[in-house]
Amino acid sequence: MLAEAIEYCVSPSEPWARRLGYLKESIAIKARHRRCRAQWADHLARSRKAIESAAHKMGGGDTAVVLGAGSCLDVPLEALCAAFEQVYLVDAVHLHSWFLSRNVKVKRIVKDLTGVADELLANPQRLPNPPPINWLLDDPSIDLIVSANLASQLGVMPLSYLARHAVVDDGAAMLFQRALIERHFEWLDRFVCPTVILCDAVRTIVDSGGSVRSVELLLDQMELGDPAEKWAWPVAPVGEETGGGGMETEVHVYCDRLPA
Repeated sequence: MLAEAIEYCVSPSEPWARRLGYLKESIAIKARHRRCRAQWADHLARSRKAIESAAHKMGGGDTAVVLGAGSCLDVPLEALCAAFEQVYLVDAVHLHSWFLSRNVKVKRIVKDLTGVADELLANPQRLPNPPPINWLLDDPSIDLIVSANLASQLGVMPLSYLARHAVVDDGAAMLFQRALIERHFEWLDRFVCPTVILCDAVRTIVDSGGSVRSVELLLDQMELGDPAEKWAWPVAPVGEETGGGGMETEVHVYCDRLPA
């Protein structure tokens, strides 16, 4: 806990990302990975393999963009740098990394991929209205877009921040989260280059004894078609969640416009 507190104090981040909790969450994810390295190993390896396979099928290119790159635990960075002239790593927060700071092919971009941060900070008593996203659509150098285990997380931090300032109706919160996911997919669909989406499709919550408390279908009726791959990810093994419970998700991979 002391190490995490120190990292929070010394890590650079935009004021909006710090206020909305993205910096704290990034550090918490890094710490959970240290605790759950063995349980996460298969998920991270499969994620990296799916992205690397897409890059291999394309035969490389100019620019690859990774949305939700985080600390690149699930990103095959060396393979992407070998295949593309430049790699954009996009997230709300980028923790310090000596390797990334020295890699001339890597550009780390701070971006609010929800588009609601400013509105939420200006009025934290109500759900913001997600704006349309047109970012990067006019960049002809982009040859691959990867959404890395991001879409289902888009609403988490905005809703967590909102809950600290107002009472949030569960139904409205679900609609808001769903709208963010759908809009993210609609934005990716507008690119002409290949896209790879890794996303939680099913979330299962268990109690401290391992009994299932709830199952949520995160992509229900979104008409994404059949996933190219899917696997289980024990995000929070029993004991990790508040009250001693745990969480597992089913991760789906969707690929569009990739060469056969």
